[in-house]
Amino acid sequence: MINLSIILTAFKEEKTIGEAIKQIISQLPKNSEILVIAPDEPTLSVAKKFSEKDKRIKILKDLGKGKPKALNLSFRKAKGKILILTDGDVLVGKNSIKLLLKHFENPKVGAVS
Repeated sequence: MINLSIILTAFKEEKTIGEAIKQIISQLPKNSEILVIAPDEPTLSVAKKFSEKDKRIKILKDLGKGKPKALNLSFRKAKGKILILTDGDVLVGKNSIKLLLKHFENPKVGAVS
């Protein structure tokens, strides 16, 4: 069972998405997945190199109709109980994922930012 889905949206971020994915992978708990969603081939091409090495990384091509449409597509595909949203040009700091998840130990917490 997937407990965590990290949704990484990107557009024309082929220069930064590789490092963004590396930062996430270094913190990825077991039973997690990363959904990379982008409309452009250069960005998807970089992400695909990572998905070939790690089956937890899923690649989604959106239709280029804006971030809300891309997010809706990724929400339908995500299998995690908890979703973390980030972008292809954001480097997730060390222990950031662990710190976000810690808040969900309290059953009254429904969202964290």
